[in-house]
Amino acid sequence: MNYQSPEQLIYRGRTYDLSGKPDVPVIDGKIAERIDPFSDKTGTQGSTARRRGYIGVWEIRENRLFLKDIAGRYEKLCEEDIFAHWVSRSLNIEVEPYIPTRFGMMRSLPSLEMTIKIEKGVILSSSSQNNELLCKQIVSTAKHAVIDAKREIASRPFNILSYFEKFLPSRKKVRASALLKDRSDTLLKHMRKNNSLLMSRPGALYLFDCVIDVDALWHDPEFSIAKKIERETEAILAVFKDDKGQTP
Repeated sequence: MNYQSPEQLIYRGRTYDLSGKPDVPVIDGKIAERIDPFSDKTGTQGSTARRRGYIGVWEIRENRLFLKDIAGRYEKLCEEDIFAHWVSRSLNIEVEPYIPTRFGMMRSLPSLEMTIKIEKGVILSSSSQNNELLCKQIVSTAKHAVIDAKREIASRPFNILSYFEKFLPSRKKVRASALLKDRSDTLLKHMRKNNSLLMSRPGALYLFDCVIDVDALWHDPEFSIAKKIERETEAILAVFKDDKGQTP
């Protein structure tokens, strides 16, 4: 068992990292609580088990959840896998590679998310969401909808007060924020009109917020997050170039 790993789940022949962890009870003859929870047979002191209390390795087979191994606070006393009859919750699995967003890696998205619903150790249902495919569809829909969104905003009656207001320094930030929201709302309106099925899917609005930089798309219809990441990377490398133009 890798004591530095997050909670793990073996499912359909593959091992996944869990974004959460199921509870573990004390069971006579099967699971015991360690006297010194941070000192197991490996002598690992700075492990993930120390920070989180325990780490388990789980497996789903025959439509049931089993505990295969555990480290940290608890100790598995038997060799055979233990049927996790005490688990009634949803397990969330995030699958790499992670998708970059307009917020950078601080809010990157897993390419695939799976949710497995469990009741008393028995699998009730499982579902998955392909974020990579959804992001591509949202970007494509946004690129087509931005044309109609621009046309709608351009066709609105001219407001002389707004025209003069934009030259007032104290109003620039407020106006910029209002302009961005107007563009975003108008773009979403036409995206829903063009592809209502896609935009009504669970998580579609969250993905829109993550992958669509409305200002960048407005000025460059071929804009993509990949292009933005590439530009930012080039800018960072440029800062670190020496006098001869060599990257260290």
